[in-house]
Formats: sequence, structure tokens, C-alpha cells
Amino acid sequence: METPPNIARMREVGKEGVLALITESVNVNMPGRCPSERIAQRLVRDVMTCYEDEKSAMFVGTFASNIARVKMIAECAHEIGRKPVLLGRSMERYSSTAEQMKLVGFPRGMTMRGGNRRTVDKMFRTIMKEGRDKYVPIVTGSQGEPGAILTRLASGQTPFKIEKGGDKILYSAKVIPNPMNYGQRHTQEVLLRMKGARIFTDLHVSGHAYREEHYEVLHLFNPPACYPGSRRY
Repeated sequence: METPPNIARMREVGKEGVLALITESVNVNMPGRCPSERIAQRLVRDVMTCYEDEKSAMFVGTFASNIARVKMIAECAHEIGRKPVLLGRSMERYSSTAEQMKLVGFPRGMTMRGGNRRTVDKMFRTIMKEGRDKYVPIVTGSQGEPGAILTRLASGQTPFKIEKGGDKILYSAKVIPNPMNYGQRHTQEVLLRMKGARIFTDLHVSGHAYREEHYEVLHLFNPPACYPGSRRY
């Protein structure tokens, strides 16, 4: 996790000869370079630590597949005296697999509750009973997906009741550019605000390269279509 790219080897491969380079291009029109994962982690940590003394709830929604981010959020929750708990089927599946493969070590006391809705709802009741300020649920649903934890929370389909003016929802994930995702996420945020939640968005950096990074990759690998003067350039 967070292993830096092997630039020297990439350059060697380019010199050996590359017939074709296939790469993603989601953010190719964004100028400059994409900020590192450390920037996103600092953004999340800054918000979480600012409210460590408050007695309100604090939910963090992020991509279940971003294990480094999930680990950081769990560690920060532990640091501010709250128990991290992973809620959502995909959140449990990704994190438990990474832990079993010894790719990550989570803080002691972290709880995973994915499974079925009954198990998740039982955890919500525990949080309500023991104190919303004792936990940081790390949850699925940052894209507004139907049935995900944040969506159920927003639509009142969980035992947890949001308290106005205090409970916080942190989005450590941007919306994947798709009209359906934009609509679902917008609806989710509106419903959460109507219940009185305080929303913190864009605590995230993209995992997709910006324009200058694409430029560097092309010049490292030197595929035929990118040679200056090529008819296909």
C-alpha cells in the first residue's frame, strides 16, 4: 500500500520498446498533477480532530476498496477516543480480506459489521445505547447507492436517529462522474441536511492521473503513436 512507482523500471521498459500503451483517462483534462493520498488523509484527519471533544455522532463515508484510507480513518478514530466500526457488506469484505492477507493492520478494538441488515441495525442500536460520541462508523454509500448505509441513514431506514446541528457526515470520496451517481448523491445529501446533519464534502483526492502525469507516463514508455513527428501523434 502506498508503494511509490518504479520510475526507473518504467523508463527501462520504454527503452526496450513498447508496442502499445493502454491507460485510463478519467482526469486527463485536469491541469497539473493529482495531489497525493497523504493530502486526502490530512483533510479527513483535520476535520475529525477538530470535533474530537464534541458529543455528537461522526460518520465517514468512503470507498470500501481504498484500504489505506479506511485504515487511516480507523486510526484517527482511535486517536480521538472513539471506536472505529466498519458498516456495510463491501466495507467488511474488502477490509477483512486485506487483513487476512496481512496487507494491513487495523487498530485494536475495531469492529466490522457487514453481513446482513439485521446485524448492521443491531450495531446502530448499540451506538445509540452506549453513546454516539463513542464511535466512528466508517460506512458505504458515498455514491448514494440504493441500500448502502448512508442512503439508508438518510432515508430513515436505520434505528439511528440523526440529531440536528451536531451529527456530522464526512464524505471522503468524490462522486464518480456519472449522471445517476450525481443524482443519487444529491438526493442523499438533501435528505441528510433535512434531518439536521452537518455535511463535509470533498475530503478526498482522485486516484486518477491528471494531465501532466499522463504526459510523464507517455514519455517514459514512448509508445509509437507518441513519438514527435509521428503521423498518429
